[in-house]
Amino acid sequence: MSSPHTEEPGLPRYTDAEIVQNSENLGDNVPDDFKFADIVAECTIDIRHRFLQRVYLLLSTQLAMTCLLSGLLMYSEGFQNWALRNTWTVWVSAIGSFVFMMACMVLRRKYPWNVILLTAFTLCESWLVGIVTCLSDTTAVLNAFIITIIVFVGLSAFAIQTKYDFRSWRPYLGAFLFALFGVGIVSIFVQTNALDLTYSFIAVILFSAFILVDTQTIMNKFHPEDIVPATIELYLDIINLFLNILRILNSNDNN
Repeated sequence: MSSPHTEEPGLPRYTDAEIVQNSENLGDNVPDDFKFADIVAECTIDIRHRFLQRVYLLLSTQLAMTCLLSGLLMYSEGFQNWALRNTWTVWVSAIGSFVFMMACMVLRRKYPWNVILLTAFTLCESWLVGIVTCLSDTTAVLNAFIITIIVFVGLSAFAIQTKYDFRSWRPYLGAFLFALFGVGIVSIFVQTNALDLTYSFIAVILFSAFILVDTQTIMNKFHPEDIVPATIELYLDIINLFLNILRILNSNDNN
């Protein structure tokens, strides 16, 4: 009887790297148990591509919904007047946004509930964004939107292509986000243009960095079925970036 460590003569030997390469080359011929893993980055390339396609498709749908509702609030005078008279909708949307986001996390793999909850969350966020945009200059809104899309696409493409690992930034970004929250509370009681601009510039830099980190993190954090929470992370980065760019542009227009 041969030892467990004795290699049979004539049998080919493969390194781990070769096994992974061969499984990716086989594509759909690989059994599902070998194609899936606990995180996207450990799956075969076709699963990774499918995950990214679904995430960015949902993200594009969210942004389209946000643009549509914001456009209605900006250009429909009757709708805008109704929204500004009924301020209770802002509170309902703010609370609903948080509740639906938490529900999305709990039911993230329960189709179709995860998509239904994501839609409700997006509508709440879109209403809040729409209220802000209808109170802003139209040119500033369009410029902020264009700048946001250019920044997001550029940073996302860079994060996907680069070999540098931005995920190590996350603890520091979390600390800066907490500090920014403190500055935001102070700005409620101390109303100065300089403080508002400082807050917005820091926020733009912070959420630009979050785009880099989250673009890489979704591949190394989520299961292939966690499309909804991955989409929410990127969507919130974009919305926060847009709102702070708009805040800077509005401040410049008022000077």
